Amino acid sequence: MDLPALPEHENRWPQNVYTVEGIISNIYNATIRILRSNDAEPTRVAYHYDALSTEALPLLEAIESDTSPADYQLLHDWLLVCARLIGEVAAMLKDISGNLHVGNAERANVIIPELVTLGHQQCRLGRRKKIINFDFVMPPKSGPEPRFELEPLRTGPLVQSQVRYFCWTEPPNRSEVRYFPGAREPVQTRPDRFEPDVFLSNLDSQTGNEASYFCDEVPKLKDKLYTDFRLSAHEWGELDLMREVLQEPADAQQSFSATREPTVWRTIPVLEYLQEMLQNMANSSKFSRLSTAIEAGVANLSKWYGKTDDTDVYFICLALDPNYKVAYAKDKWAPHFFEMGMHSLGRVVLHTQIDLLCGALRGASSANVRDVTGRVRCSD
Repeated sequence: MDLPALPEHENRWPQNVYTVEGIISNIYNATIRILRSNDAEPTRVAYHYDALSTEALPLLEAIESDTSPADYQLLHDWLLVCARLIGEVAAMLKDISGNLHVGNAERANVIIPELVTLGHQQCRLGRRKKIINFDFVMPPKSGPEPRFELEPLRTGPLVQSQVRYFCWTEPPNRSEVRYFPGAREPVQTRPDRFEPDVFLSNLDSQTGNEASYFCDEVPKLKDKLYTDFRLSAHEWGELDLMREVLQEPADAQQSFSATREPTVWRTIPVLEYLQEMLQNMANSSKFSRLSTAIEAGVANLSKWYGKTDDTDVYFICLALDPNYKVAYAKDKWAPHFFEMGMHSLGRVVLHTQIDLLCGALRGASSANVRDVTGRVRCSD
């Protein structure tokens, strides 16, 4: 369901209200597309959830608190519906994230111990002797499992009355040890997070567990220390934003990696989606410090997207895909662009039918068969 349009105003709404409506609609529509897709990915789900909770809802709250009493009466119903719909899609994202977490939590950052190893000596049958590690054949120990807490989203009274409690806190840092069934001692695992200053200091001294996780042998620097490359909290924040931006093209590229099925049909939808996502990031206050670089990336991406007009293959493959057919282009494209694509598709289908007809007639007639353009297509 789409967000409702702004109610009519006798003197036209202020420009900032229209701007807010556009931003909220873009965030909501992008989230709906994620919910309808079959390739939800944890990072992408978290990004859209963050956009709803830190962008869309605060903007609704700002409209609620800053409009005049007369304008508030006009916007009352619109705010209620928008808050309810945004709350519902955010709750759906939470459910999807929970399902993805359940599927990946047991396999993430875990080192599986080897209970049986193969020795160098061979037994009488010529096979290598198996050596059992008896340290693991002991009663298991159970460790406390961290819990994920939920907290209500803090919004204005009207918005909060319609929004579900769907905002989760950052998961607690997991312990650096895991208890495995049958293990006598807890098994050390790679920590999910580490302190940068401590890590760099350990690299300088070549001690500590963190260094051994990332490289087998840490080289000594000449006339420098690893701590010289320490980043400030602000710089770490910038890097985290860059990672979020670069995650989108990385996911887009990954969508073309397949060994059992063609992926040419994905070219147009993926490029259009990627352009829209990057443009939303450029317009978001969260990425304001990177907006210039993101805009440059969108411009470069738009140039390569225009290259799809050089051939009809991309549209035809999309139209022949049973999941999309022509519905995607009809919904997303301007009418004249859609008609151009359909004309190209019809031309290819017509030529294919004529070629099949030629093949059928070669054995029955020696007459030349011509297509509608007057060109000789086949002869005996």
